[in-house]
Amino acid sequence: MIFRKIIFYGIVGNVWERLCQTAVSGNELFGHTWGMARRWWGKASVYEDGRKTPVGYENLEFDVVAEAIGDKNTILVGECKWKSADYADRLLAKLKAKTEKAPFSQGKNIVYVLFLKEHPMSDADCCILYPDDVLKYQAE
Repeated sequence: MIFRKIIFYGIVGNVWERLCQTAVSGNELFGHTWGMARRWWGKASVYEDGRKTPVGYENLEFDVVAEAIGDKNTILVGECKWKSADYADRLLAKLKAKTEKAPFSQGKNIVYVLFLKEHPMSDADCCILYPDDVLKYQAE
C-alpha cells in the first residue's frame, strides 16, 4: 500500500511539474513572454574560503527554468510542490539559495515562482501560481 502511494504521488508530481512548465512556455506572465520552460539539472562548483579552485561539486535541480523572449537577461526559476500547504517563505529561501549557485543565473534578473497545490501557510516575496492559474495557461 505504501509503495503504491509513493508511485502515485511521484506520477502526480511529475505531471504537475510538466503542467507548470507548459503554463510558462510561450505565455506572458509577470511582465514577460517566456520561451520553452524545462527542468534543469547540473552541478555547481563548491569553494572553500580563500580558494580559487573548487573543492567539489553540488548537484542542483530546478523544476521550471525559462528565459524571457527578447530579454536574454531575465530568467524565470520555479519550484513545483504538489502537497499540503507549506511555508512559502521557506520554499522561496531554498529556491533562492539554489539559484545563486546555478551557473545559468549569474548576472541575470531572476523571476521566482512557486507553483503550489494549496495556499501556503506563510507569505513570500515572489509570484505564486495555483492549479487554476496553471490550467488557465495551458494550450488549447
